[in-house]
Amino acid sequence: MDLTDARGEPVFRVSTVAPPGPVGGVTTVSQVTNSGRASTIVGSIEWRSLGHTVFEVGGEERSVNGTTYHWSPYKDCLQLTLGTLDGPQVARSYNRSRSVFGKGHPPYLLVHQAGFADIAEIVLTFVYVRRMDERRKDSQAASGSLV
Repeated sequence: MDLTDARGEPVFRVSTVAPPGPVGGVTTVSQVTNSGRASTIVGSIEWRSLGHTVFEVGGEERSVNGTTYHWSPYKDCLQLTLGTLDGPQVARSYNRSRSVFGKGHPPYLLVHQAGFADIAEIVLTFVYVRRMDERRKDSQAASGSLV
């Protein structure tokens, strides 16, 4: 999956290699250069069924500069704020729209200039939050179908 800029040019490439089953695998996020002809790995997520999921950014298993962010629901999207829920907004992620009225759009991540310094971490955490939300929805659907 490619994350593109406003012109539709790929900026990040997200790929997951996963074993069969609902958990495990590794998701790699690469920054795309040369109009999509080359890419550099900026981080990865090692999904673990036992123990903690491991984030690696810039070869280290921690935040590059120690900045704290917080993802939370906001209206029709998720928002990322700096520090706490009340902190300045850094990014928003929107779900796909299949609008009957107006124009539909694919899902997208909007990063404000304040987040550019930590763009790799923001993209990695966005991938993590989305996958965990998908797991939660799958779990709810499975438990609802058993009742």
